[in-house]
Amino acid sequence: MGSAFAGIIITVIPSIAPDHVDNQGNDPSTSYLLWQENALAALGTTPTPATTAGTAGTPSYYYQANSTTGMQNVTVTDSPFVGAWNGQVVTDPNSPYYYETGNQVRYGAIIQASGGTTFTLSQLGFNYTDLYTATTGDGIQGSFLPGSYTSFGTEFLAFNGTTPVTDPTLPLTELISSGSGFNTFPASCIFGDPTFGCDANGVQNLLNATPVNEGFDSDVVTGMYYIADPNTGAVLYSNSANFTITPEPSTWFLMISAVPVIGIIRRRRQQRG
Repeated sequence: MGSAFAGIIITVIPSIAPDHVDNQGNDPSTSYLLWQENALAALGTTPTPATTAGTAGTPSYYYQANSTTGMQNVTVTDSPFVGAWNGQVVTDPNSPYYYETGNQVRYGAIIQASGGTTFTLSQLGFNYTDLYTATTGDGIQGSFLPGSYTSFGTEFLAFNGTTPVTDPTLPLTELISSGSGFNTFPASCIFGDPTFGCDANGVQNLLNATPVNEGFDSDVVTGMYYIADPNTGAVLYSNSANFTITPEPSTWFLMISAVPVIGIIRRRRQQRG
């Protein structure tokens, strides 16, 4: 989705990425780094960004998306020998998903300036929020204020062409990023619990019973990039894209019956950058 203001076009493209940390504690994980490379390769395709990159069936596969089901995460320390991807527990150590701890949504960005217009990384901000937040005041939400990206360096993965941008004051005419984003609710298993124990069946039951947001059959999260005036902070250019998360239909009975337990053991985790 693109929007043009005085010579600057911001295109925002959501996608699903592997979680930043694997169940061996690697941060970033190998899968995530490979996914970043694929995301940049796709987003940098001209004149139109490619919709996919990499090998389908692997965690590093990049694909554009605006909706999904089963967007949950597994808490790493609770089940170190069970992988999970898109709400599906994996126990086969030969599976490409075995070391995954879930997934996250990333809002990729392509920012292009023309006609002598430039911008800097220090002017770039990002925020996301969802319908649940608007209704209850508590939901998936977070932000990077302009200038916040400078402390992340190449981990933020801002590219001008194929060169990482590390100087926050460097005048840019193009920036390609794999994106900022968020995680959904993590599932935290309970040792010894007959239903939500820390074995493969227990973790799968827990993932099935963990809704995106209780009380909503779907959750629309809006991610927005913007460029601010360096002197006044006023937003000069912006654009956004929506991402819809829907729990698996087969999990609704479990979700309703498990709410008293889940409400005690789960916690909100936000991942930005």
